[in-house]
Amino acid sequence: MFSSADNNTYSKKQKKQFKYFTALLFVAVICIFISVTAVKILNSGSRERSFREAAGKVCSDIISEYGSCRIEASGVINENERWALSGISCVKHMDFNADGSDELFVAYSNEGTYFIEVWGFKGKEFINLYKDKVNYLEDFKNLGRWITIYSRGSKCYIGKIKENSTEEMDLFTLKGNEFKAVSSCGFNPQDMSYSVKGKININDFETIKLSGLTAARAEYNQNSVNDAISEFIGEKYVNSTVLQTDEQKMADAFCKVIELKNQKYGVPTVSVSDSGCFADGAAVVRLIDFDGDGKEELFVISRNKSDFNDTDATPQYIMDVFSWDGTTARKVFESRLLSSYFDNSRSDVFYILQKKNGKVNICSNTYSYGENPGKTWRAVSTINEMTSSNGFETTFTAIINSTNGYKTYRLNGKSSYKREFEKEGYAVAYFCNEDDYNKDEFEVVLLNTDESGKKAIEALITETQETVKRLYSVKANQNVIA
Repeated sequence: MFSSADNNTYSKKQKKQFKYFTALLFVAVICIFISVTAVKILNSGSRERSFREAAGKVCSDIISEYGSCRIEASGVINENERWALSGISCVKHMDFNADGSDELFVAYSNEGTYFIEVWGFKGKEFINLYKDKVNYLEDFKNLGRWITIYSRGSKCYIGKIKENSTEEMDLFTLKGNEFKAVSSCGFNPQDMSYSVKGKININDFETIKLSGLTAARAEYNQNSVNDAISEFIGEKYVNSTVLQTDEQKMADAFCKVIELKNQKYGVPTVSVSDSGCFADGAAVVRLIDFDGDGKEELFVISRNKSDFNDTDATPQYIMDVFSWDGTTARKVFESRLLSSYFDNSRSDVFYILQKKNGKVNICSNTYSYGENPGKTWRAVSTINEMTSSNGFETTFTAIINSTNGYKTYRLNGKSSYKREFEKEGYAVAYFCNEDDYNKDEFEVVLLNTDESGKKAIEALITETQETVKRLYSVKANQNVIA
């Protein structure tokens, strides 16, 4: 038999061994936990890297085939210019089937037709799981082309307008390795709203428009696409694929000027009044090489509604010229003086350009009248020439002052005899209604006229819209660099 001392000794040894065993077991559990966690993190990181690499290759292939994300004109809606994305137009990563792994969701345009594709892993292979056209309704063209995404819980669905329907969508999600229509929702094309089981749902649906966009929204969406691509193929690559040329930088700066003009004066449009019709808003946008250096300046004329004399019967205008200095668009000319006919014989308002010695000059004829307009008046004719990159100078001035029928003449700041003035003073078209001028040298463009001249005003607005389209196309035409 063991003695009491032996029992105490064994108990102490046992306790000591138990403590060692417990400590070793704890250390083992910690090691196993760390190992498992590390494996999970490594596997997760590996899956993410694999997904980024595979998604990046798909995006690169689409960019190579259809181009990077660009902004192009898509028409006019409610007198407002609208824009569309082309090339790769939408990039997202979403978990459609809630399995913890993302799929690549991408849209692109091919010769004006937009397609959606979804890519994901099947085993170790990254495959195309879905492809279809985006939503479009012929009876609601103003909606443009768009994508509908529905999120419920942790799953995502693609909304597709049903055939022969404008008010119902099929909802597709990932089942196994393919997308299937598993449900449906209501759609109201009047306000682009959605409903589930008859109840309006504004929280779970996302509408991604690819055309019919405002300029600001199109630019925002373009930046979002490039940001998303940078997650897969690197910001350095994305930036290198969309480097702007000097021409694109200039177009970008001029587009910003136009946007500000549209905000301040309104979009270009034809307005009709009781007395005739006139160009309204930022009505004239042209690219003109004023100084003959091979680089075009931005020429803009807007209806100046802030002028207290402005009415629909006698609209007032402001003329600006902006030049590109390699960094910014600088205003180099501003004038509120446009040409009209002498003695109010006609209500027309117009601008005059002179082509001479490889340059384009800005001309004007303006008149002021006394209490007896038939006898007391002042006529001023000017030619303004862009003499340097800093601006314009008035290089020609002709003035006639009539005081109670007695006329005095001045040419280029000096008094002139009538005979000399009649040879040199009527250099600008329509000065004091002299209509005999060289139409190859001078261009006269109407801004305000009677109803018979409506087609001329419409042609002016169309030319402005075409110029704006070209500028935005140049701005957005970012070529992929191999």
